[in-house]
Amino acid sequence: MSEITVDTGACNGCGACTLVCIAHVYNLVEKKAIAANTQFCWRCGHCVAACPVGAIAHADYPLTECPILEPDELPGYEDLVNTFRERRSTRSFREKSIPRSQLQELLEIGRFAPTGSNSQNVDWLALDNRAKIQELSRRTVECLAATSRTLRRPLIKAYFHLTKGRQYSTMLWQFAQKLATLKKRQEAGDDPIFFRAPAVVVALAPKADGSARDNAVHALYNVELAARRLGLATCQMGFMAFALERNRSLREFLGVPKDKSTQAVLAIGYPRVTYHRAIPRRKPRVTWVG
Repeated sequence: MSEITVDTGACNGCGACTLVCIAHVYNLVEKKAIAANTQFCWRCGHCVAACPVGAIAHADYPLTECPILEPDELPGYEDLVNTFRERRSTRSFREKSIPRSQLQELLEIGRFAPTGSNSQNVDWLALDNRAKIQELSRRTVECLAATSRTLRRPLIKAYFHLTKGRQYSTMLWQFAQKLATLKKRQEAGDDPIFFRAPAVVVALAPKADGSARDNAVHALYNVELAARRLGLATCQMGFMAFALERNRSLREFLGVPKDKSTQAVLAIGYPRVTYHRAIPRRKPRVTWVG
């Protein structure tokens, strides 16, 4: 249970805390807010953020860690759109290493992303040892090559053709072919998994959380957008995420806790190429209902 008190002398009775608190922690009594049901607190912090006079003392959110937001200092709509359009998936990195303090700072930014039921349960594994990253890449390719061999077996292809249909089995066959090329690229001296990025991070979440994937991806996207402001580039590593999800030996190699699931993987580094134009994307089809 969170320790929450309200300074009734400072409270102006605006009722903002009662409006934003879905757990109904606060009541208005004689035009003053009181924390009547602290046992129900979700620890979302909405009450502290909404109180215009700083009357709420919340043990989990001390005012010293809750800076006042200045609207004039926040990015405008166009600035935000340009930030979204600037982000690109980068697969060509410089040799330059990233200071751990900077990586730590980036991952801290992930905590400001939304999480289901305010669980705030996304943690990270971070790698910046090039030899470790190279070995992880090698093991991942071996895992995916084995998956490719399995998917290309005639009986497996026939099974998916009968149970899922021709379109699905064709897509799966093409995916298996793509996995097979990774081994060839690695043998040619390429790094088809991390593209020689100097750092890799893996987003973790509790296995039992149904919102784990969403939580991790939201946090990861915060990191991706913030990385650009530090002159860094990123790319989500889908092959690595696919392999980690299905291969216990890879998870053991990384030291993934048994109660955690790996949800997303991000390569981070200094880009070798600068992008000068924003590129359009397919416009979504919007269907209005009602």
